[in-house]
Amino acid sequence: MKLWKKRANKQLNRTVEDYLNDSQRRIYQFQPQQIWLTGNRLAVGNQLVDTKIQISLSSFLN
Repeated sequence: MKLWKKRANKQLNRTVEDYLNDSQRRIYQFQPQQIWLTGNRLAVGNQLVDTKIQISLSSFLN
């Protein structure tokens, strides 16, 4: 919350409680389990089909 307020570059009139529990302003943190990139498109009949490439999560985070 402190970092967010610092990055806002303006005075925020909200408290931590404004973002807790069922608040409409709640903040989420996510942790990816897998990472995929779109690869080359392959021709299948008269359509192009996207492929995907999985990236190692540990190599991405380091």
